[in-house]
Amino acid sequence: MGGSEFEQEFIREQIDDLLDKYKFDEIAELPGFEKVDDRKNWMEEKGYYTCTSHVFGKGKYVTWIKKDDDFDHPDGYFEIDSPEKDDIVFYFNDKYPSHVGKFAGEGKVESKFGIGHIYKHPVMSVPTYYGKPRYFRKNIKELK
Repeated sequence: MGGSEFEQEFIREQIDDLLDKYKFDEIAELPGFEKVDDRKNWMEEKGYYTCTSHVFGKGKYVTWIKKDDDFDHPDGYFEIDSPEKDDIVFYFNDKYPSHVGKFAGEGKVESKFGIGHIYKHPVMSVPTYYGKPRYFRKNIKELK
């Protein structure tokens, strides 16, 4: 999904640096990035807004996934290998989830970085401390 492992790591380190300096617009200029929503819009309308709020709705928190070997999810999600549009992408730092986004197709994820903007970005183009991605899908039977 674009570039060597070295190039991906370099971009991730750039993201770390830009987030630390609150340079959210500059993140949107990185290769493969698109700003979906400006933080000014949701700060006024939604107040405190996290990556989980963006994916699951305001006030929703993800407590059902505790570590990498605990997949008996009450919310009916199961892990998959090949994501499709609107599947959930959790990033795991060690054994614990640190970030979540929605798979947007074509190797991209829509997610919110910290207090920054909402971006559409390559799957691996996230801060280094978010960790590695894993994909999940809602069990259709649970929706009835």
